[in-house]
Amino acid sequence: MRQIINEISKGKNIDDNLKKYADGFSKINNKFAYIRLALNYYTFLQMQQDENDVISSDIVLELNKMNEVIADMSEEDISVVEDMRNNIIRKMQALTYYVDKYNVYEFAYNRVEYKYHDYDMPANYSDEEFTRKIMKYIFDDEDTTIINSKICEIIGQLPIRMTKSKFFEYVNSGLDVYNQGEKSSLDDFVYRIRTSAILQEKEDYKLLYPEIHDTFEELDKYDLKNITEDEVNEFSEKLSELTAYIDDNVSANMMMQELINDVLLVLYTSESQENDDITAICSEVVSETNLMFTGKFAHKTNEELEAMFVKLEGKQEELYHNIMNYDIVDQILDKNKDDIIRNNLEKTYEKVSRLPLLNSDSLFVEFDKKQDKDKVNEEYLEKVKENLYKEFIDKFANSQRLIKKSIMSATLSELPVFFNNISELQDFVYNCLKGCTDMAEKKGCLEIISSMIV
Repeated sequence: MRQIINEISKGKNIDDNLKKYADGFSKINNKFAYIRLALNYYTFLQMQQDENDVISSDIVLELNKMNEVIADMSEEDISVVEDMRNNIIRKMQALTYYVDKYNVYEFAYNRVEYKYHDYDMPANYSDEEFTRKIMKYIFDDEDTTIINSKICEIIGQLPIRMTKSKFFEYVNSGLDVYNQGEKSSLDDFVYRIRTSAILQEKEDYKLLYPEIHDTFEELDKYDLKNITEDEVNEFSEKLSELTAYIDDNVSANMMMQELINDVLLVLYTSESQENDDITAICSEVVSETNLMFTGKFAHKTNEELEAMFVKLEGKQEELYHNIMNYDIVDQILDKNKDDIIRNNLEKTYEKVSRLPLLNSDSLFVEFDKKQDKDKVNEEYLEKVKENLYKEFIDKFANSQRLIKKSIMSATLSELPVFFNNISELQDFVYNCLKGCTDMAEKKGCLEIISSMIV
C-alpha cells in the first residue's frame, strides 16, 4: 500500500494504482469493520438477553430489520441499510433539537427554583470578588482555545440583562466574522445558532417523538414569573422524566447507528474481502449471533462466542492504525477526478469516499451533504441576518421572559468571543452580576457558576 500511495502522489501508473488503492484500502476497512460488527452485534444480543436492559420499541423494529440484512449480508441490501441510516440521522436531529430545548428550559428552571429552595449567599459575598474568581478561572489556562471555551461557558450561565437591540448587535457581529468566508462555514454556524436557540421545531420531530413534544407543551403552561412551590416541583419532575427518556433514546440510536455503519462498511467493501482467520472468526460470530437473535438453533454458546473474541485482541487497533496511515481518499478525489471517470471507477470511489466517513468520530455524518465553497458576499450575509432576525422575533413573541433570557444566553454562548480585551470581558461579567436584582435568579447563577469554577 505504501508504494501504491507513493506512486499516486507522484502521478505514476495512475490508472493501475487507482484500482489497486481502492481494492487495498477496502480490504483493510472490510476486516476492521467486520471485527467491530462482531463486537457491536454481540453487545446488542447481550442487551436483549439481559432483562434489566430495555431496548426501546422503535429500535427493536430497526434491529429486527437489521437481523434480516445480516442473515444474508448481500450487496443488494445496501439501499435498505442506507435508508435505515438516514432514518436514524433524522431521529438524532430531532433528539438534538430536544436536548437544546431541554437546556433552555432547565436554565429557566434554575432561575426560579431558588424562590423556594434554601441557599445562603456565600459569606462576605460581593459582585466584585465573584467577578475576580470567574476571571481567574477563565485565564488559569494559557491555551487560547480553552480560554475562549471557558468564556462561552460562563456567558451561558450569567444572569443576562440585555436589550434586544444589543443582543442582535452581538449576533450580527458574530455573523460578520464569516464575511468573505465559505458559505458552508456560515451555514454551519447559523445552524448551530438556530438549534441552540430552538428557533424551529420541524413537524416530523413531533411525529418521531410525540411524548417529548407533549411534555414541553405541558411545561409551557407554567407561568414562570408567578410559579408556586408545588409547580416548581412538578416542573422539576417533568424535566427529570425528559432527561431519562432523551438519554435512553440517544444511547439506543447511537448503538444502532454504530451497527448500521459497521454493516455498511462490510457491504461497501465485500468485493475486497479476504478469506483469512480474522474474517472466518468474525463471520462465525456474526452468523451465530444472528441465529440467537432470530430464535433459531445456534451452534455456539455465549461463552464460546466470547472465547473467540480473544483471538481478535489487538487486531482492531492494528487495522485502525493502517486505515489512518493509508487514507489519501480526499487527495485522490481532489486531484484524480478525471482519472477516476476515465477508468469508469466512479461507483467504486463513491463507496471508497464513504469509508473514512463511516470510520470517523461522527456517527451521523451525512454522505451527500454538499459543501458550498462560494464566498459570502454582503448580499448573502444580509439575507442571512434578516432571516435569523425574523426567526428570533417570532420566537421571542411567543416565549415567556425567562425562556427569552435562556435563549439569549444559549445564543451568546455559541458566538465567537466578542470582547476586544480582558477589561471588556470583566466589565461584562460584573455588570451582569450587579444588574441582577432577582435574588432567586442570582442564587441559581452563583451556585451553577461556583460548581464550574471550583
